[in-house]
Amino acid sequence: MLSLVKVLVAYGTVEGQARKIADYVADRLRGRGLAVDVIDVAAARDVARDYDAAVLSGSIHVSRHPRALTRFARANCGWLNAMPTLFLSISLSVASRSEQTREAARQLAARFQQQTGFVAGSSACIAGALRYSQYHPLKRFVMRRISRAEGRETDTSRDYEYTDWQALAAQVDAFAATLAASVANR
Repeated sequence: MLSLVKVLVAYGTVEGQARKIADYVADRLRGRGLAVDVIDVAAARDVARDYDAAVLSGSIHVSRHPRALTRFARANCGWLNAMPTLFLSISLSVASRSEQTREAARQLAARFQQQTGFVAGSSACIAGALRYSQYHPLKRFVMRRISRAEGRETDTSRDYEYTDWQALAAQVDAFAATLAASVANR
């Protein structure tokens, strides 16, 4: 019965963690018997609107989500808002020891929805990754300083992942349960 439910997983990424998370979400949903398509909104031209549910995933860099994800959400909020949705906002700030910093990440996720008109049925802020290997020298320097202040890793010869995969699995499972309930009520 759930195999008849078609889910769109759309992501916007800068260094690749949002894609890794989108792929994980898709695999988890497929494991529950759902039909899932994954798209990078930066490469997508026209998206079919024949989905029953959607997951949007995007990383925060310099206090905003990727422009392509913002454009996608704004252009498609009408049909997205008419179905079950999950919004995953990805940021290193989520892994901060500072409640103020974590709250700032939550506010950026809320601002994304306000600015685009996309209103997610549920949302979560997910910790991302520190990808020193992909940063240009100035960004690597800045990120290392931020990491030092946070008490995180500062060895720029490697990358670090802070995503809580168990918490993400619980969020995706709850979303899948919502979909199962909506199918049962049809």
